[in-house]
Amino acid sequence: MDQLRRSAESIVRNIAEGAGRWSRADAAKHDKIARGEAMETAASFDVMRVLRLIETPEYERGTALVKEIVAMLTAMVRPRG
Repeated sequence: MDQLRRSAESIVRNIAEGAGRWSRADAAKHDKIARGEAMETAASFDVMRVLRLIETPEYERGTALVKEIVAMLTAMVRPRG
């Protein structure tokens, strides 16, 4: 649970840090890190489910939210043009 909390908090912190950067490249770097943390969060949900530390409804809700976050971050870091 602690690792899940840390990775989830890191998503938010990296998005915020990227938003405070002046260059698009620097902001994108933090968005990419946030996406990686979101993937780690998804893995944490999987581990918790395998270890039976989380019930199915919470697992499904959590992984659905993480999938949405990953999709948004992927769109943010994908090259445009």
